[in-house]
Amino acid sequence: MWRTLMICGLLLVGLSHAFDLPGEFAQNPSGSLALSGLPGFRSTPARLLEPAFGVSYARVLGAEEQIAAAAGEFGWDALCGGDCPGLRMAFFSSYVELDSIYRQVYSEWAASAFGSWYVVGVSYGLSVEWVPGDNQWTGNRYKLGSALLWSPFALSGMLVWTDYAHNLMMDYAVSVSLNLAGRIYSFVEYDGVSLDIGSAFRFKYMTIRSSYRFPEFGVACSVDFVLGGVSVSGMYGFVGQIWDWFGISASKSVRKKTIL
Repeated sequence: MWRTLMICGLLLVGLSHAFDLPGEFAQNPSGSLALSGLPGFRSTPARLLEPAFGVSYARVLGAEEQIAAAAGEFGWDALCGGDCPGLRMAFFSSYVELDSIYRQVYSEWAASAFGSWYVVGVSYGLSVEWVPGDNQWTGNRYKLGSALLWSPFALSGMLVWTDYAHNLMMDYAVSVSLNLAGRIYSFVEYDGVSLDIGSAFRFKYMTIRSSYRFPEFGVACSVDFVLGGVSVSGMYGFVGQIWDWFGISASKSVRKKTIL
């Protein structure tokens, strides 16, 4: 089973090196429920292991809103060899600035366990927000994610609880994805409000991703250049007539560990 797990993991993370953009305003070209990639604000904690670290930056065009972030992940393909599950640990931290009226520092820690046919994960995020020279408040975010794998298909789901001043809100997202030998990836994702449909195509040194949002039309796209384990990405998107944004990211993959 361990060999099957490794083969399945290689197929599913063939389109990795993606870095989910950190801002709430940015739509992920790979989908929030993608099974690999460095974490972001919206991403599921249920991901397969692809050790890496990276930084990203995004900005809303025509507005003084910007965000910078750093993220990383590490873990083991098999905790004790044989049929034991693998373990992924990840972290994400961001800083948001909106003109002179709003600031936010957000940090999230995630863990997931995965086998040949499943991935489960949890995360906790702490948000500290303030108006410069005025009020400050904090909030907590909890995520629970899971995925069932029938290579080349995957069915994923995520629940998100947000607690601000003891006001608890819950959101969800579900998706179906298809990954063909790590070269072609497509997904359909629904969060109760929007439907995202996306695809990605990987070439030797480049990956092109795009996704489309309905019913309020939105587009997100990215071009990733990968060489020697280093990935540099440029991203752009818009949502209806509300705003458009751009982002850049850079990440570096690191060697996997097989047994703890």
